[in-house]
Amino acid sequence: MQPIKKSSKLEAGLKSTNRFLDNQLDYSNLNFTTGSYENNQLYSDHFIYKELIPAVYGMFTSKYKKLDFNFGLRAEQTFSTIESETMNETYKMITSFSQCIFQVSVVSKQ
Repeated sequence: MQPIKKSSKLEAGLKSTNRFLDNQLDYSNLNFTTGSYENNQLYSDHFIYKELIPAVYGMFTSKYKKLDFNFGLRAEQTFSTIESETMNETYKMITSFSQCIFQVSVVSKQ
């Protein structure tokens, strides 16, 4: 946060999230003849999920007479990869999110 004037300030920041999940999904069926569970390869899978989310934001706040102003921007992007080692397939996705905020308030002093 950086004050610009006595009644104004500028705030900015960065954030990044990085995830790595190694998942083993074993699906079994009960064999009624033997009474034991047997692995079902059709529904079982070993997959790896990777996700990277970089984000940035900025906010400007100021006052003028009886008005308070807020203006902000935020943006983030998600990069996801799912690798199915069992099926030997890879899926990649990219999604984006952005937001703009503008707010004006009347301040009454009592």
